[in-house]
Amino acid sequence: MYIIPALDIKDGKIVKAYAGNRDNYTPLKIDSKDLSDPKYYINILKNFFFLKYIYIADLNSIAGSKRNWKILNQILLSFEEIIFWIDGGFSSFSKVREFESEQKKNGISNYKIVLGTESLGLNNFLKYFDYKKNHILSLDFNGKEKKWIKRISKINLIIILMFMKQIGGRGIDWKNLNKLSKCKKNENFIISGGLKFDSEKNKIKKMKYKGILTSNYIQKKISRDLKKSLNLISKK
Repeated sequence: MYIIPALDIKDGKIVKAYAGNRDNYTPLKIDSKDLSDPKYYINILKNFFFLKYIYIADLNSIAGSKRNWKILNQILLSFEEIIFWIDGGFSSFSKVREFESEQKKNGISNYKIVLGTESLGLNNFLKYFDYKKNHILSLDFNGKEKKWIKRISKINLIIILMFMKQIGGRGIDWKNLNKLSKCKKNENFIISGGLKFDSEKNKIKKMKYKGILTSNYIQKKISRDLKKSLNLISKK
């Protein structure tokens, strides 16, 4: 099972997520230390975890305002050994193709596109996944998830179960997890939102979920040994 760090980027900085209320997200600090610089924070993560994947949400793009593509390009180029899952609020095929074209131009290939139901229209979803199998779906629990759930049982791809209200370590939504497990194998699901304790992580592992996408849980672990981590970074 993978533990996948979740990074929310707003105005070029990593921000602290809580309960999906993006207006209240503030630049990330751990123990009063400013860790909002994305590349600096990823270097800290590398000292604590074996990183195969990192999820990044471009909150400006998702909100339909300016993009953080320049900083995303810098991140992808700086950490070629990591596969980044990019959620850029892609609401149409043309936006996906535009992002992919930009990365191809820069020789970047260490990423996967995350298509969130928050942004993607239902008709687009049905057409898109007829021929695109290499992307990741984010099933966003925001009150509109019921219309999507019947369709995901027919799709063979990784699915992030994004429990928006649980973000910030507010507890795992076991009720919905158990319900969804009846229509699709757990091995296809990445759980996002709510992880607080190692006991929850261990339970999810025993249930054979593919992974957990988390920010708060990881930040707490960093906080326990931040001084050591900062010393390691300064010596590089």
